[in-house]
Amino acid sequence: MIRPSGPGCQRRSAAVGREWALRILMLLFVLVVCTAGTSAEPSAPVVTFVSVDVAGEFEIEARSAWATLAPEVAAAVWPYVLTPRPITVELHHTAGFRTRTEGWVQDWGVGVATADWIAVDVTRVDAVGHTLSHVLMHELANCLLSQGLRGVDDVPAWFQEGVAQNVAGEWRVRDAVSLVLGGGVPDLRTLERFPVSSDGADRAYRTSLLAAARLEEWYGPGVVTDLVLAARVRGSFGAAFGVVTGETLDDFAERFGEEIRLDYGWLFIITRWPTLFVIMALAFLAGAVVKRRRNLAHIESMPDEDQAEIPASRLWPEPKPRDVGGDDGSTVH
Repeated sequence: MIRPSGPGCQRRSAAVGREWALRILMLLFVLVVCTAGTSAEPSAPVVTFVSVDVAGEFEIEARSAWATLAPEVAAAVWPYVLTPRPITVELHHTAGFRTRTEGWVQDWGVGVATADWIAVDVTRVDAVGHTLSHVLMHELANCLLSQGLRGVDDVPAWFQEGVAQNVAGEWRVRDAVSLVLGGGVPDLRTLERFPVSSDGADRAYRTSLLAAARLEEWYGPGVVTDLVLAARVRGSFGAAFGVVTGETLDDFAERFGEEIRLDYGWLFIITRWPTLFVIMALAFLAGAVVKRRRNLAHIESMPDEDQAEIPASRLWPEPKPRDVGGDDGSTVH
């Protein structure tokens, strides 16, 4: 048997060699820097706090939250053995925060993060219904996701912001209820980037939180670290999502929308004004009918002598006689 040869065969051999070399490099990457197959717990990054004209009590609270909660956040989103890069945290009042972030953070924002830097408006954290600890851990998660997904360009905003909220413990039942009552849940496929308006961003954040919670519910608590690792190795979040979950991002978005409609659709329907008025009218009518039947059943169950003692006016009031005139010839209506 003659073995084929020539330029075409050589090109195929070179391609196969490159593919195997790439696979070996990917395997080495996993073995060297990732936690796959190990029990090592990720460490929280080293932090430097910078208080800019704020009271010392805010830094004390921030340091306490970091010491207590940062390791848990790191364990939830950081799949590598290597310690994350150090992070600088700046604590500002509103004026300083807006000056520091002018031109790239909307007025409604109270926190912002890059891969190794966080800024928080400590004056307005209460305005978003959370604590300084919530906001700080949210931004820490954003830092770690940015570091862990470095070089991956197709990460949807709903995943990063939803996971950050979820691991920071920002979940509240009223978030889902208010989102549904506000007009329904936006399609996840429209949340690859968030709107800039306050109302639009608020709905996007709430939807992302719901989606991140469902993602963890359906695929387990380790799904986030699996996705980060797979996306880093493959260079594509969409491809990694398919490998880890077995479905595409579009399929997940569609299934998520259907689940939310099933869970909360009834709440949306009954709180629309026309439907609410109809339900109230039917409830009032049903109550009147039930009360009438109970009264009649009670009367029928009474002995005859007891019924005879009941004045007729209590059962069916007689109409009062109408005065049709007076002595002076006037008419009374």
